[in-house]
Amino acid sequence: MRKVRRINEPAILQNNKATWTAHFYEEVKTNHGYRGMNKTVRDKYNHAQVKTALKKMYSGKCCYCENKIGEEGYENIEHLKPKSLPQFHCLTFDWSNLHWCCEKCNKRKGAKWNTHYPIVDPTKDNPLHHIDINVITGELEAKTRRGRRTINDPDLNRIELVEARKAIIYKLNEIHLMVLSTPTLKDDQHFKNLLHSFIQENIEFSSLMQSYITKWN
Repeated sequence: MRKVRRINEPAILQNNKATWTAHFYEEVKTNHGYRGMNKTVRDKYNHAQVKTALKKMYSGKCCYCENKIGEEGYENIEHLKPKSLPQFHCLTFDWSNLHWCCEKCNKRKGAKWNTHYPIVDPTKDNPLHHIDINVITGELEAKTRRGRRTINDPDLNRIELVEARKAIIYKLNEIHLMVLSTPTLKDDQHFKNLLHSFIQENIEFSSLMQSYITKWN
């Protein structure tokens, strides 16, 4: 999980969220709750403009697991504060509550929410204050209770993610050994530059690589 800067709200939301929210509440009232409401009304946020903005904001990666969307399933627009919970119906079309998410993380998180220890918001919080990465095992480790919720709710230590992180760690270890064994300053700088190229925002698991470099470089 990596901290990102929230970009400008798409015009489609600015111009329509008040109307969409009013219709949303009308549907909830008419259908006696969230589950029975018309999906066309409920899912207005699922617009091309919103998708494009979120994809750009997260460099095409899932806000939770940092996998490139498409490799971990179809893209989903994630409501960090679940829209299905009555207290968060008002945030269904709120730009500050929308994130870019892979299908697997989205399904696992579902409508989970803890008021006392809310899941980390990568556009407001620094995830590294709450979550650490074990550069030996590839597992995420909680520094805080919020970090634990953030790891557990979308299941960020599921087997396929841990194995993918371990594969990256193996590559980084090879490069790190090259840095330590290079005979010239020119070669040393080359491999250090290679290490730093792995921490670019559009690279999968870039927070893992940043943690590795911070600890070992």
